[in-house]
Amino acid sequence: MSNPLSVQAGNPYIAGNYSRIHSLGMDCRPRHLTRQLDLGCRRGPFDWIGGRSVADLDRALQTRCKEVLLLENLTPYEPDCKEYRKYADPSAGYLSAHDFALENHDLAREYPIFREKFDGICARFFTELASLDSVLFFLSVAMEEHADWQFETPDEILANTLALKATLEQVCPNAKVGLLVATFHDELSEHSRPGLAFTRKYTFDNDEPWMEGRELQHWSDMLVGVNGFSGLSAVKESA
Repeated sequence: MSNPLSVQAGNPYIAGNYSRIHSLGMDCRPRHLTRQLDLGCRRGPFDWIGGRSVADLDRALQTRCKEVLLLENLTPYEPDCKEYRKYADPSAGYLSAHDFALENHDLAREYPIFREKFDGICARFFTELASLDSVLFFLSVAMEEHADWQFETPDEILANTLALKATLEQVCPNAKVGLLVATFHDELSEHSRPGLAFTRKYTFDNDEPWMEGRELQHWSDMLVGVNGFSGLSAVKESA
C-alpha cells in the first residue's frame, strides 16, 4: 500500500459551494462519506450499486439508467457470498449487492419491488438535476485496486471522464457542474482543471473497520473546501 498521508487535503479545482452533491459510484464510499459529513447529498441511482467503468457510467446517464440492472440481464455473482445476495449485469456493467434478500430469496417476487424503487430514485435524480444551479458529482473509479477490477487504462479513464463531464453538463443544463474523480492512478492528477479534479485513492489494510480511522480521514480530505467542510478535526472540535 502506498502512503495516503502524501495526498494533500482538498482540491482547488472543485472547492466551493454546491446546492447538491451526488455520488456516481463505483462503490459505496462517495455516498457513505457525503452523507456522514452532511454536505448536502441526496439519494441517487449510483449510491449502492457497483460500477465497472467510466464508459458504462456515461452510457447509463445518457439512457437515464433505463437499461441498468434489467431482469433479463441479471446473472448470479459470487453465489457463495455469506453477506450479500449479488447479481451482475454484464450488459450495463453494474453489480447489485444490496437489493435482494440473502434469506428466502425469490428473484421473480423481489425484482418488481426493486425495479419500482430504483426507477423512482432515477426519476427524482434526473428531475432534480435539471433544476439545480450547482452540483458536485463524486466518482470513485474501480471498486478494487487489483488487476481483475481494472477495466480501463489511465488514458481511457481520462478520455471517458471528459465525455462523462460533457454528459453531466447536458443533464444539468442550468448548473455549475463539478466532478471529483478518485482513481488508483497518480498520473491523472495532472489533468485536473477547473470543474474537474482527479485525486489519488488508496487501499487500506483490514486492521480497522470499513471507512473508519485512516480510511475515513483519507477520503474526507478529498472534500476539504467543499460546502464549507474544513476537515474531520474541525468537525470533531465543533461536536
